[in-house]
Amino acid sequence: GLARKGRLLLCDEMGLGKTVTTLVLARHFKSSWPFLVVAPAPLCKLWQEHALLWLPNDLSASEIVVIRSGKDSIPPTARMVVVSYNLITDSKFQRAGHEDFDLV
Repeated sequence: GLARKGRLLLCDEMGLGKTVTTLVLARHFKSSWPFLVVAPAPLCKLWQEHALLWLPNDLSASEIVVIRSGKDSIPPTARMVVVSYNLITDSKFQRAGHEDFDLV
């Protein structure tokens, strides 16, 4: 990931550390935050929990936003935004101006 300046598709088997790898890579590119995580809906809350576990000195609970509907807003203090695959394709989400992320 670092050799390609963070550009990669990480698709390992379950349980091999994709979440941790992604969080550590995101931390390396901290100057590009806020960053967007797109995940299956059942795992969105888990991403928040893992970010607090693995990046305790970089993120607080108030800086991690899990988007649950197209009407949710992203506060300016957000440093990590988590959204489901289904919601990211929702026109309400797209019209709300949630597309300005350098790190996804």
